[in-house]
Amino acid sequence: MDAYLRDMDLQAEAADGFVAPAQLSEDEQRRAVFTGSGDSLAAAMLAEAFSDYRVRALDPREIGRNPAIVAGRSLYVVSVSGRTVANVRLAQTHGAVAITAVPDSALARAARHIIPLSFPNSDILTAGSISFLNSALVCMSLVLPVSPRNTPHILKRARRDAAGAPYGDRTYFVGNQHTFPVAMYAAAKTYEILGADAHYARTEQFAHMELFSAKPGDMVIFFDGKEQVRETADALEGQGISCCVVEPRLGDPISDIIYDIFYAQALPLNRTGGRVEVHFMDAHTLRGISDAAIY
Repeated sequence: MDAYLRDMDLQAEAADGFVAPAQLSEDEQRRAVFTGSGDSLAAAMLAEAFSDYRVRALDPREIGRNPAIVAGRSLYVVSVSGRTVANVRLAQTHGAVAITAVPDSALARAARHIIPLSFPNSDILTAGSISFLNSALVCMSLVLPVSPRNTPHILKRARRDAAGAPYGDRTYFVGNQHTFPVAMYAAAKTYEILGADAHYARTEQFAHMELFSAKPGDMVIFFDGKEQVRETADALEGQGISCCVVEPRLGDPISDIIYDIFYAQALPLNRTGGRVEVHFMDAHTLRGISDAAIY
């Protein structure tokens, strides 16, 4: 937990000095497929969303089982560690561009080109705060201009705002085109840090499906401030289901998404209490099953 908190502060300092890689042209974006696993897939999905879906973001195993998906396309594989087997196999087969923090990893060695993730970190395995922001900024910068500013201030505000949004018995994270990847990331942090019950959904689909499983005592967190969403939140509140509508209102889409990421990172801190270790590090058997599946 200490490393996670230190990395949260480090990422805010590092983001203001972020140097973006060369942006892909619109034609290059139309040929680009981004892939990754876990947090890295969420980062890839941010590239897809901010390109207005010129870029595709796909699960690596789906590509592995159907390589025709990437025929004639450029593959960008996002992996902080560069160790995930499904990602490494894709790079070996397709000559991908690796977006990774480890330049001598198996992924980097198999790739035709490397885009480095260079933010500093505490060098301790954590539940992915600084590594995710770095991946997200690199992926987004390949499809639009990204130049973060006043990031420590954004972190301070997001942490303050998140402190007022407690978890429920179950927590639903709901997002739109640009924020659905953050909803997915927020659920991931809930699983990894707390081992708690969480779900993620797109705004429209939530109203069709997950909403019907919500009960008093649950919490719905909307990363979507549209008027209709606020009406839905008010109606759910009337049924005893707690809701929070996250609205950065910082004036530009990159600052807003950075705020949302920080909010998602800070939210689990509301329930950590005196926890010294993040949940997934204490869940030895489950972590072993996970490691066997992905490494």
